[in-house]
Amino acid sequence: MSFQLSVTVVSVAGYLFAVTLSPRGFTSADQYGVSWRSGLRTKRLVWADLHDIRQVTPPAAAVGPHRPQDVAYAYRVDGRRFLLP
Repeated sequence: MSFQLSVTVVSVAGYLFAVTLSPRGFTSADQYGVSWRSGLRTKRLVWADLHDIRQVTPPAAAVGPHRPQDVAYAYRVDGRRFLLP
């Protein structure tokens, strides 16, 4: 039982360490497409698959003192959207 507990504690501590020390989210564009990083992963969308990038204001219920006043979404040609950091 104590081995399982110690493995769980070490796993959770490692995850929290990685998340808190990872760089903040960013979005960048280059000649190949748009890429963005948030948390522990990076996504990439090539220009041929990108339909639109829009900046929108969230609903009033989502606006608070620590939340962004505007957010940006990348839309793929198939209609899926991704929140950009």
